[in-house]
Amino acid sequence: GALDGSSVPARVQTVIASRLDRLDPANRGLLQAAAVIGMEFDRPTLTAVAGVDETEVADRLAELEAGELVRSAGPDRFAFRHRITQEVAYDTQLRDPRRLRHAAVAAALEAQPEPERRASVVADHHERAGADADAARWYATGAASAARTDPVASLRQWQKVRRLTDGSDPEAVNGALIGRAEPLTQGARVGKDAAEVD
Repeated sequence: GALDGSSVPARVQTVIASRLDRLDPANRGLLQAAAVIGMEFDRPTLTAVAGVDETEVADRLAELEAGELVRSAGPDRFAFRHRITQEVAYDTQLRDPRRLRHAAVAAALEAQPEPERRASVVADHHERAGADADAARWYATGAASAARTDPVASLRQWQKVRRLTDGSDPEAVNGALIGRAEPLTQGARVGKDAAEVD
């Protein structure tokens, strides 16, 4: 996703936003959907999020590539040419449509093989969509996967689980934490004090 609190100067944002406003509305919509996926994106996920057929997505991506807004990044993969363009395409969307797109990205990623390998990305899209319970479950999955190889990242994700489930109903907390003792050991491994581990 775009960087929160973008450091792009307002004048530059205005120039890019003006350029995006001049795009064909369907191309602009596709570019905004791509911006929600991230700096890099694949065609199948974009097709699922945009809700149009593969042929139209391919044609519109070719137009966006010719307009030097995106570039090929491998078979069926694309990337924004400039991070500023991705940020502006993300930030100029209304909140509710953008949340719906985040929900669609999360669903598309969950439908792919081995979604747990991208658990933190799935969780982030759920969180940005406002689905806190789903986000907490996926952050817990990501934290458990990272526990042995990256304890700092694991603890960071457990902290997100704690924040997202704080004050929520017990079922949501149990759904995220059931059978997982890693938060207790991760805190000690990365030097958290006893009160925070508690």
